[in-house]
Amino acid sequence: MTLITPTRDLLEELDSVNESFERSTPLKILEWTFERFNDDVAMACSFEDVALLHMVHQLRPNSEIIFLDTRGHFPETLEFASRIERDWSLNMTRTTPVPTPTRGPAAPNDAANFAKSSRSGGPSRANQPGSRR
Repeated sequence: MTLITPTRDLLEELDSVNESFERSTPLKILEWTFERFNDDVAMACSFEDVALLHMVHQLRPNSEIIFLDTRGHFPETLEFASRIERDWSLNMTRTTPVPTPTRGPAAPNDAANFAKSSRSGGPSRANQPGSRR
């Protein structure tokens, strides 16, 4: 997936559609998103928002779903995520925060480290369904 840096034109486009989105359904917004960005869309999911995940999956079954495993989830949440991943054949990337040498656990501004470690196949990516890494 290519990272899209918001250009002035894109920001203006988003400003123009934002008002209509306020009166729109989540499904209509997702349809617009996939029409506008094609397959360059990923969804971060905590598995509390399964209705939205279901809509994304129905529109684009191969969309990347990113699950940040903070190592603080209840076992039931991890089991549920694994079951949905398996049953829906999700294209899911599991990633965990990468500790930094000076601060301990990664801070929110270390998002690039999350993406880099999960995409590189490093220790924070689990490729098998049901893995808790």
